[in-house]
Amino acid sequence: MIDNTAKATEIIRNHILFSMGGSLIPVPIADTIAITGVQLDMIHQLSKLYQVNYRDTYGKTVLVSFVGNGLSRTWASLLKTIPVIGPIIGTVSLAVFSGAMTFAIGEVYLMHLEQGGTLLDFDWKRYEAYFRERFKEGLLRVGQFKSEETNDSSISDKEPSDPQLNQLQKLHELADLLAKGAISQEEYEEMKAKIKGKF
Repeated sequence: MIDNTAKATEIIRNHILFSMGGSLIPVPIADTIAITGVQLDMIHQLSKLYQVNYRDTYGKTVLVSFVGNGLSRTWASLLKTIPVIGPIIGTVSLAVFSGAMTFAIGEVYLMHLEQGGTLLDFDWKRYEAYFRERFKEGLLRVGQFKSEETNDSSISDKEPSDPQLNQLQKLHELADLLAKGAISQEEYEEMKAKIKGKF
């Protein structure tokens, strides 16, 4: 079981990073599809690790249970409950949010598996409070993962990684503003060109 837990932790961590990458796709629907695919693959891999029968329909049912139980209305309030971090995240939240969400889903499903559960008997209500705790912790962990990625870069200490990350963050902010209707398509294209020109 210890070995399984270590492997499960690695699976979750990898998928957090994948989901953060998917969130940076500057097309609203495409990024959601990418993140959902990553989270579904995580459930699949965890199921396989614990030798639980997996089918896409079962995995999707579990994944939908996280989104379809009022969480879409409480995510913003969850962000606000984190002192200092909430205001800082602002419009750059999708990458952080996606990573934290993936972490929470992975942790909840892992607990369910370690208690002998399967995809078929997953009950969202049993884990709602635990999910919220894991989500808050995930917001903090995502920041640590970003730092680790920067520090582990074998190319150089700062220069190649920081400008690229800044550019991706700024492009994502811009896409988010466009999606919310805060800027027009023309303004989006103009500002995007300026951001790309700076880096």
